[in-house]
Amino acid sequence: MTQTTLFDPCTLGEIPLSNRIVMAPLTRNRAAAGLVPGPQAAQYYAQRATAGLIISEASQISRQGQGYQDTPGIYTGAQVAGFSCNCGMWGGFHMWICNRMGPRRSRLRPSRPRERPS
Repeated sequence: MTQTTLFDPCTLGEIPLSNRIVMAPLTRNRAAAGLVPGPQAAQYYAQRATAGLIISEASQISRQGQGYQDTPGIYTGAQVAGFSCNCGMWGGFHMWICNRMGPRRSRLRPSRPRERPS
């Protein structure tokens, strides 16, 4: 049996990875106005680009799905453009609806009930 190290290349399904380091989805609360990811997001991920695989920013899929302040969304054209302009680094998203973390009505939008996963 061949011994491998954390820094040896590997394959995850059909995806070749430069090493065995995998970064889980993160939520950094740094979105700009309109919950658009900005240059800070690109800088953050560029600093960690040597990881074998980065599962990107956790992004809410609708306005009602937001559970934390200043987290980026992926439901408007401006948000999609914000992710797209960040050096083309975005190959996939960790999409979420934050519903179990708070009351039925969001503190951020009290007039609308929260969306729930199916």
